[in-house]
Amino acid sequence: MNSYQRIKGSVIANNRTSMAHMSDFLLLTDLDGTLMEHDTYSIEPAREILHELNERKLNPIFNSSKTRVEIEHIQSTLNIENPFVCENGAAYFEKDSNNETHCATKFGPPRSSWLADIHLIRHQQNLKFEGFSDWTAEQIATETGLSVEESAFAKQREFSEPIRWRDSMEALQQFKRAIYPRGLQLVEGGRFLSIQGKFTKRSPIDWLRFERGHQEATIIALGDSPNDIPMLECAHVAGIINSSKSQQLVPAKPLYTFRSQLSGPSGWAETMKKILQLIDSGELQKTMKGNRDG
Repeated sequence: MNSYQRIKGSVIANNRTSMAHMSDFLLLTDLDGTLMEHDTYSIEPAREILHELNERKLNPIFNSSKTRVEIEHIQSTLNIENPFVCENGAAYFEKDSNNETHCATKFGPPRSSWLADIHLIRHQQNLKFEGFSDWTAEQIATETGLSVEESAFAKQREFSEPIRWRDSMEALQQFKRAIYPRGLQLVEGGRFLSIQGKFTKRSPIDWLRFERGHQEATIIALGDSPNDIPMLECAHVAGIINSSKSQQLVPAKPLYTFRSQLSGPSGWAETMKKILQLIDSGELQKTMKGNRDG
């Protein structure tokens, strides 16, 4: 490589970094089946891109069905201290001035306020389903492939109850009708149905935009399951990671939609490379400007 090529490469790299700094981006990503392998929960194929995002100051906000303690554990292993969203959009956590993680806002009622009602409905209607509150950590490990320690973290639900439905579709509709007046809904994830309040993975994005001054932010979101649809629908750039359920995801509103060929973190890395190329080319910023001016 001659000196011109080295200088040119350095200029391109600096331009990439400056573009990411100059624009206001919010990058949100699902974890299970998206950034993490569905079966092994590994993120290894995405580690290089995560490092590049860190260099660009474009670190992702995890927006996951996982619990607060699960995400804190994952972030500690990755040496990441970003804000995050737990339990399908239930609450937004960030560091305070003392570098302690705290809940900045909640979008739904705590599980403790409605779980007894759910168990009562199950008994009264003789419904067949089981949830995390019914299982030990060892049983959750069997259902999910997590370790027992990780399953203990997953069991610490604050806002949602993942369930395994073992009844008819007619009974499922009956159950949905029973919980709706209580301010609850069922949301389909990669492994389980989730009983939760009427929030979605979009709820924290709207809060960040309108309560935290990010109205002009360029929203980038990546996911692989039906519970990711609200997040993908409000994104300017949507990354759909290949999975057994990803064909169900057809968001209509993004300016750009990328579908990966690979699954899990390999597909996440594949998609993020395309998104970074879109940013580096200046095309995304130009489209965003035209969209706002129009």
